[in-house]
Parts: sequence; C-alpha cells; structure tokens
Amino acid sequence: MIPRDVRAPTIPVPFHKLLKVVAIVDAADAQTKQLIDHIAAQNFEVEISHSFERDVSEDAAVGAYIALVDGDRLEKARNLARSVRANGFHTPLWGLADSHRISDLAVLGLTGEVSGYIYLGQQTPAFYAKQVVASVVKYGLSLLPPFFGGLMAYDGEANIAFDCPGHQGGQFYRKSPAGQLFFKHFGETIFRNDLCNADVDLGDLLIHEGAAVEAQKYAARVFGADKTYFVLNGTSTSNKVVANAVLRRGDLVLFDRNNHKSLHQGALVQAGAIPIFLPTARNPFGMIGAVDWDAWDEGYLREQIRKHPLVTDPERFTAARPFRLACIQLATYDGTVYNVRKVLEKIGHLCDYVLWDEAWIGYNAFHPLFEGHSPMRLEELGPEMPGLFSTQSVHKQGAGFSQASQIHKRDEHIKGQKRFIEHKRFNESFLMSASTSPFYPLFASLDVNAKVHEGKAGEVLWDRCIELGIEVRKKFREFCNYYADTGRCDEDKWFFDPFVPDVVTIEGSRFTEDLIDIPWENIPTEVIKREQQCWSFHPQSKWHGYAGYDEGYAMVDPNKLALLTPGIDRKTGEYLDFGVPATVVANYLREQRIISEKCDLNSILFLMT
Repeated sequence: MIPRDVRAPTIPVPFHKLLKVVAIVDAADAQTKQLIDHIAAQNFEVEISHSFERDVSEDAAVGAYIALVDGDRLEKARNLARSVRANGFHTPLWGLADSHRISDLAVLGLTGEVSGYIYLGQQTPAFYAKQVVASVVKYGLSLLPPFFGGLMAYDGEANIAFDCPGHQGGQFYRKSPAGQLFFKHFGETIFRNDLCNADVDLGDLLIHEGAAVEAQKYAARVFGADKTYFVLNGTSTSNKVVANAVLRRGDLVLFDRNNHKSLHQGALVQAGAIPIFLPTARNPFGMIGAVDWDAWDEGYLREQIRKHPLVTDPERFTAARPFRLACIQLATYDGTVYNVRKVLEKIGHLCDYVLWDEAWIGYNAFHPLFEGHSPMRLEELGPEMPGLFSTQSVHKQGAGFSQASQIHKRDEHIKGQKRFIEHKRFNESFLMSASTSPFYPLFASLDVNAKVHEGKAGEVLWDRCIELGIEVRKKFREFCNYYADTGRCDEDKWFFDPFVPDVVTIEGSRFTEDLIDIPWENIPTEVIKREQQCWSFHPQSKWHGYAGYDEGYAMVDPNKLALLTPGIDRKTGEYLDFGVPATVVANYLREQRIISEKCDLNSILFLMT
C-alpha cells in the first residue's frame, strides 16, 4: 500500500506544453541560434524578441528568460529583471554574454536573483540549453502546490481505474452522441482528474491526510490562519460547519441582521442558539451597510440579553463573556468592509469566538489598503481576545471553481482555555457537511488559489486590480462632470456615478500631505490605492447616505465597482422627478452580452478581480 504522504511528482510533468522560453537575443548570431535550436529540440516553445520592453505581468506562462546583456543592453536587462521580480515572479533569468568580455560584465544588480550566465564559446550551446531547460523544470515544480502537484503526477501515471466515478475518465460519455459533445467541450483532462478516494495516493480529504492536509496547511500559512479547512460546497456550508462546531442549544450568539441565510440556518435553526440581533444600516439607494455603531455598546448588548424573552437565567446578562459566538458579515454584498480591530475593541471581550463571514472578500489579507480590516492579519492577539474564524467564498472573487470555499481558524492564542475548540470536535462538524465523493479538481483549485497569493504575488495582483478600479471610477467621474457642465436639462446632466466620496479630506497620512475637500477623482491613484481615508465612510459625509457610523469604522471595498443611476438625491436621500432604474441598465447591458453582478433600484454592481 502506498503511504499516505505527500507525493512529489514522479512522472515527468510536461512543462514543455505549459511553459515557454523568452529569448531577447540576436537570433542571427550562429551560436545563439544553436542555443535556441537545442532548447526547441526538447519541444519547448522559444519566443524570440528584440525588445526588452514587455508587460511582464502578462508573462505568467514564461518558464525562463534569456537576455543579451552585452554593451548598452545591460541596463535594459536589469530593468527587465527588476520588473519580473517586482511582480512576484521567480522566473529563471539567464544573462547571455560575449565570453571575451567577462571582465566588463556587471551582474544584473540582483545577486542571487539570476539563474546564471551563458558565455557562448565557454561551453557548448547544447550544454547551456540543458541548463536552461533544467531551470524551467525546477521552476515549474516550484509552482505546484501540494495537492495540485500530486494530482498532476497522478494524471501522468495514466492509471487504469475500476473504481468510481462511473464515467471512467470521460470514456462513458464518448459512447453517446450527446456525451461526446460534453466530453469534447470540457476536454479529457477534467475527466481524468475526477478521481475516486478509493486510491489513497493523494491522501484523504475528509480525515485530512497526505497531500490534502498539506494543501490546507499551506493555505493556512499563506492566509495567516492557524488551521484551514477546504470546503467543497460553498460558504453556505462553511458557515454551518462553524456554527455547529461552536454552538449548542441555548447559547447566546451576537447576530448581524445582514448575515447570510446559512448562518440563520446553522446558528439559529440547527444549533438552536439564541440571537441578540444587531441592527444594520441601509441607505436611500437600498444598499446594505454596517451595523449601527451604537449597537456595539456593551451596556446596550447586556440590556438586550436581560430583556430577551428566550433567556431564562435572570443573571445571564452579567456573565463575563455572555456570547459563545458573534456572527458578522465582514464585507457586505454592496461593498462595506468593517475595521476588524475597531469592532473587536468593542465586543472582543464579550465573545468566546467571532465568525467573520468573508464570502464577499478574502483579498483583504493581501493588500496594505486593508490594514486593520483582515482578521487573519491582526497583530497582538492575546489570551483575552476571542478566537477567530473566517469563512471565504474563494469562487466569488478569488481563483476557485464555483462552490470553492475555505474556513480559516485562528485561535492558538486561547489554546488551553475551556472555550477553545480542538480539531477533533471541529472536524466532526466538518464531516457532517462533507461528501465522501469530493471533486478533486475543485479541491485543487483551492490549493492553487493559495499558491497564486503566496508572498509578494498576492499583493501585486490585487494592487493591479485596485488600480484598475480606481482608474475606471475616475473615468466615470470625468463623464459625470462633462455631462453636468454641458447638459441643458436634468435628462442631459447625468452619468453613472461611482459609489465613492465626492470630496476627500486627508489628515496625518503616510502617503500624502494633508488635503482638504479635494475631489476624489483629482487625488493621485498612488495615494487612493494606499490611503484608507479615500474610501472611508466619514460620519458627517452625505455622499454615502448611511447614518450611525463612527470615524474609521468602515470603508468602501475598492473591488466592488458600484455605480449609481439618477433618481435619488445623494445629499438628502429624497426621490427626484427624473430617474433611470438600474434594472433597465442591467437588462440593456445583458442584451449587449455584458453581465453585471446585481442591480437594485438605482445601483448596479460589477465585481473587480
């Protein structure tokens, strides 16, 4: 029997089909041409370029760069190397040089960041080609996270299976006219990787062994959790897993009115906990905001317990930690994100655990704009703090197949206390909702999502996304201002207005000098994508329409592009005589094959990812 440990790929992965070599060289040189021919002879695609100017962010499929570094090309090669590393890529970099001028050759300026130098004439082109190809293979293997790497190796073995699933690698479908269309549409690989857990090569996804548990440990490190559990039937299930692991009948749960129905089902119906509801704000556009700031007040919460008709113990409201769990929607569907630290300062000492439903976010762990807004990135968690859960819908705005979800558990700081929930208990709740026939490609997508976000790469990806969202909003504001200035009547003076501040005041920033009432669109993008004050719901501001907030309590999610249509006065919340229902806009866009995420009466939402 094969041991249930992590399987390094033993069958060669066909990296020649997956990665290419980019050669920025003089292809007319005889020895250089031989080098390229030898690489191509090993079935690798070689892209020959004469320019160092390239968008390396689009070079994810490059397995190695070979760059000519003689003469005036050296500085250009250095800039290319810096660009590659700045994107978080560890792609091999090879410098190609004239062997007669080694003494004149300076390193690219990134000691340890280049794979080596090719001095044509010192070794044969065939030998250098082997070195380049070896670096591509080594790099390719480094890209494979624990489970996906094992899955690729298993696929390469071409095992003959007499177990589930019954489609037998898709061959069942090929015996039917309709089935062969289905098979061809998706391609053979997805069927060959739909495996049965009867073969233990990839570990066990339910009791967490082998490559499966290594993948979850890896994701925990990337996201900042103590433990991570991959869930294959959505965050609706993740929420119920947490609720059933933590709560029992009669426990008190602090409950956000905006919580997803899965938490109503898991915490209130299945577990039988008693809710203390937290009222949430809505603005005149119908958008969902944060919990009313005053509702976090300890005195108010204890009074709600004291007078609750289902609480039979008259002294329950005096307990040091009356709440077994708090369930909070960290990011609302409409793009309101809580300052986690600020909320925990109000209720942390009242709760054993806090569940942050991050179904609509998750990237908050990877960009400095979200400082203080990610429970997995909070510093200085002491034994007096609550344990933390985050449930994330990776499939919503992350890199996961639909229904890909994960639970992050961060509670080592309370280990040894009576309220601590150990793995064995938590996993029983996990098993109640898990299938014994998991879809391996779905599990692998969660594994790869962690790899995609590892190190600097995660920040770079989301920085680029946030920047795009800012530039799009600025362009919308440009049109808004243009039509407001040139329109002859209300029907001509409008355009879709992004849901961000009209003007911004910034004080004490690390990124800019103090600014007073500057139009949002006039602030440099480099400042907007780093300064939370550009996204904050200031209590006195009229643009957002929410009441009952505190300074620094919540911010706009920059990756939720919400546009407002005319019909409501943003300053007063009153209906106007003229308006454009967002449903009309959404249906028009759908006719143009452009699909929005959702629309309300006068708002339409697009997801940035």
